[in-house]
Amino acid sequence: MLRALGAERFRLTVHNETRELPIYALVPSRDDRWQGPNLKPSTVDCAAEMAAMRERRAAGSPPPPPPTPPAPCETPRCGMSRGARDRPRRAADGMKH
Repeated sequence: MLRALGAERFRLTVHNETRELPIYALVPSRDDRWQGPNLKPSTVDCAAEMAAMRERRAAGSPPPPPPTPPAPCETPRCGMSRGARDRPRRAADGMKH
C-alpha cells in the first residue's frame, strides 16, 4: 500500500534484492563455557513476557504502552535495543574475529 502511494504521488521506485551476507555467531570461547566474572544471567523471563503479549493480542485487548527506554547503564528489556552502538560490528569496522 505504501509502495503504491509512493509510486503514484512521488514517482518512487523500489529495488528488491536478495543476497547472501556473512553472519556472526556468539559462541563460547572456552571448553568449560565459563563466561567471565561480569557476565550475569538475565533475571527477565523473555519467553513468559512474549507469551503474555501473544495472549493479549489473541484476546483482542489493546497493546500495552511502549516501555520507557533504559537508562544508559540499565539492561534493556526483551527485544529492546539501545541504538546504533548496540548493533554488531563487522570485522571491517575494526573488530577482530
